[in-house]
Amino acid sequence: MSESETKRRDTEDWDFLTNLADELLLEILLRLLPDRRSVFRCTAVNKRCYSLLSAHYSEFARRCSLPYTLLFECRVAQRRKRTDPGSKNKWKVFSDFSLEYLTYQVFSDESKSLHHGSSSSSSSSSSSSSSSYNYLNFLPIRPKVKACFGDLLLVSKSLSLSKSYYICNPVTRKYVALPQALKSMAEMFGLVFRRDRDHLVENNNYRVVLIRYPGFYDNPREFVAQIFCSETRKWREFIVESPKPFSCGIGVTETVEVVACNGILYWVDGSHCVTGIVAFDPFDEITEPKRCRYIDPPEKWMRKVCLGECKGRLRLSHFVLDCGYQVLRVWELMDGAHSWCLQHDVRIARMVKLSYVMAFHPTDCDVVFLFNDGLVFRCHLGLREEKNLRLTDEKKVGEFPVRMSRVYHPDFDVSVFPLLHPFRPTQVPSLASI
Repeated sequence: MSESETKRRDTEDWDFLTNLADELLLEILLRLLPDRRSVFRCTAVNKRCYSLLSAHYSEFARRCSLPYTLLFECRVAQRRKRTDPGSKNKWKVFSDFSLEYLTYQVFSDESKSLHHGSSSSSSSSSSSSSSSYNYLNFLPIRPKVKACFGDLLLVSKSLSLSKSYYICNPVTRKYVALPQALKSMAEMFGLVFRRDRDHLVENNNYRVVLIRYPGFYDNPREFVAQIFCSETRKWREFIVESPKPFSCGIGVTETVEVVACNGILYWVDGSHCVTGIVAFDPFDEITEPKRCRYIDPPEKWMRKVCLGECKGRLRLSHFVLDCGYQVLRVWELMDGAHSWCLQHDVRIARMVKLSYVMAFHPTDCDVVFLFNDGLVFRCHLGLREEKNLRLTDEKKVGEFPVRMSRVYHPDFDVSVFPLLHPFRPTQVPSLASI
């Protein structure tokens, strides 16, 4: 076939696709596109393909689950060499250990192809070498992950009270450096974007929130929030009031993840057990002074909790003991209310070590990820004839490296950041000049 005939046939094929109705073209694309990388490439063909696939986000997600990545960050004590081996000071032993952050990634099957065929997991140390954090080695710093939203991460320099923060996308390997924060002291961190009616991220409208809880001598009904506004490119500090007092001197703030759900930031309040869920709207520019909501937990004396989001719904899980068995309960916050609805009540078969819910599946409300003795399991809780769950029957999706498996308190020492990769990778927002 000559070159002219080939061009003519390509033109005829393109004219045929161009004249198709949106419904037919969408059905063809849904049936023919094999994976997410093909979808991403298709959205870059022209404006019609991009708008068509973007407008039918929910339908495409229903037919083919979106790829996801679970980023685990584990805090362990690393032994250092003695500076004075002959010292007999018994307190010298405390200076021989330093904190080290080890990382581990679990990719879904589709996420593997999205990450250019990378292995299902990798481990690293954020303090051993300049290229140790393989998943984020494109950043100019040794990063520590602070928060996530969609497929974006908020990071800062590891093991330091830094005022410098970055927003990055591990898939596109792009990042942007934010202006320095006003203060370096913060205990919890949030990243939240506004979404349009098609659930797509509006790049030019987001907030970065740094939260410092009240100390023992501060007002227990107030916390300090530094908020970076994308529109003004400036940080502002606010005193946020609460209808109920917070747990002062909270002992779990080191690994408390702030969950972004429908433009609101949520986190768990409580030192030894959960006393409430805090809800804060960083986009509220009208209310002065700023206020947050305080939501009562569904049960009293809740421990080993996990707070997360699935399909725009806030979820809370916890374990209770029943006749020597662990019983997993998953609750969902009802829309526009402070009430909770029980979604799952499953008993886990006896194990040598306790299990921990580390994350919720970002698109399947019946799936959670459990951690037990260094192993990560993908557990399906729905449609069970018997409400008993055996981890040996569930799918193992990851295994921590030896150095990370020696974790005695996963709910305290391990942070999990679930990333959900949309049709087209979210563009890292640029700080346009004002």
